[in-house]
Amino acid sequence: MRTETIPLQPFDDVNSAIDKMNQVLNANVAVKRILIIWPKRSRLMEDPLDFSRLAIWAKHHELQIALTVRDPFIKKIAAERNIPVFSTREQAQQENWPAEKSMQADLEPVRQQIFAGLKTDVEATRSQAKPNKWSYLLLLPVFILVFVTLYLLIPHAILYIPQENAGQTLSIPFWTSDSLEMATKNGGIPSKADHLFLNLQATVPATGSIRSQGKLASGNITLRSNCKNDQRIPAGTFVVTSATEPQKFQLLEEIQLSSGESTETDILAAASGSASNLSGGSIVSIEKPFDNCIEVIQTNPTIGGTDGVYPSPGKADYENAVSIILKKVESEANLALQDLYGSLRMPLKNSLQIGKISEEILTPGIGYAGSELTLQQTIEVTIRTVSYQDMIAFAKLMMDHQKNSTFFPEDEAITFRDENPPVLSENGLITWSLIAERTGTIRYDADQLKTLVSGKSVPYGKAQLDEFFQNSSGVSVQTWPKWIRSFPVVTANIWIRNQ
Repeated sequence: MRTETIPLQPFDDVNSAIDKMNQVLNANVAVKRILIIWPKRSRLMEDPLDFSRLAIWAKHHELQIALTVRDPFIKKIAAERNIPVFSTREQAQQENWPAEKSMQADLEPVRQQIFAGLKTDVEATRSQAKPNKWSYLLLLPVFILVFVTLYLLIPHAILYIPQENAGQTLSIPFWTSDSLEMATKNGGIPSKADHLFLNLQATVPATGSIRSQGKLASGNITLRSNCKNDQRIPAGTFVVTSATEPQKFQLLEEIQLSSGESTETDILAAASGSASNLSGGSIVSIEKPFDNCIEVIQTNPTIGGTDGVYPSPGKADYENAVSIILKKVESEANLALQDLYGSLRMPLKNSLQIGKISEEILTPGIGYAGSELTLQQTIEVTIRTVSYQDMIAFAKLMMDHQKNSTFFPEDEAITFRDENPPVLSENGLITWSLIAERTGTIRYDADQLKTLVSGKSVPYGKAQLDEFFQNSSGVSVQTWPKWIRSFPVVTANIWIRNQ
């Protein structure tokens, strides 16, 4: 039969022993015997009830438990609870453990001795002299003292106070200068000038134009011969429109046509310009002498003709792009500082100074054809920054000094919003102010509230609380025992809770 062993430590007790047996049983439900290895020189369980718990646990789970222990005292207690005891682990590994009945028989003399001792103690107790009736009068002050103590300590009350969210707002003045090296108690914040190189770009539509040689329109037509004889039409022969000022196109190749034949050929405008971009059916005839019997058919439009006038960026477009870039400088500088410092430093408004332009690229150049102008500039700028940590430390100092005694901040977070922008004075000082804000809750003095109702009747104390909070629907009272009609005299028995 499989036996699982559990070694106990000197610091274990009956609860930890049962926990370990539960772990063994959960790990192996088929286990039938558990051997508990008792630690040397230790009496971690001396109460017979503890051994009874071990025996009851084993019986409940339908398995056997045994101990390996040399201490005679522990052996005796275990044996009284039908728990087999062995001196060594090797001895316990035998196949069969003592059955409950045999153990019961062995323990019967021990139990008889115990019952005899108990009987002797009972008889000795009964034989004692009965106390004098006047001794009860001596106990009366004790009873009174116990009653008063219970009256003072047992009753208690709970005051449920509404939790009020609140905020604190304060205008905080700051100043800085080039020579300031550390934060001061009057709002001085060290600052530094950060030099940045910004790569900025702006694209604007071109509003100017330039003139150059135009392009010739081109297309194709179909020639059909109605002539009696074969016709040779040389390259360069013109075909024309029917307008008052006809548009001329010339054939690009020589054409041989027999009577009744037709062929398609390419044509090219005789002059450049967009006027040569004609819709289908505009070209209707061919020059003499072929116009007598050669039919011209134009199905597709002619395309590609231009007048030679193209959009081009001018000086006004360049100035427009420059103004757009200048509007971006401050916001781009702030973004660059945010990438550089994150939330550690704050740029001061109106402290931006634009330096030189180290590089400039125009696409296309002024005077060149293009429908829009793209301007790229690398600009050197200087902007002054201050530490958020220094500002928050000073703002917290000011707000803690001026806050209401009942206001408790929720955390250390303080937010700022602009009030007065930075101004440079004649003596080189830069001054500005921000609105600092933080959130929190209103907490009242617990001792004051307890004193307010201590010892008073519940209705009167409730009225006092309503007057204190000026909100009768916001305060509730719970007493225990429920039948008491007054608040405890001992303020320690009055508890304050937030709703």
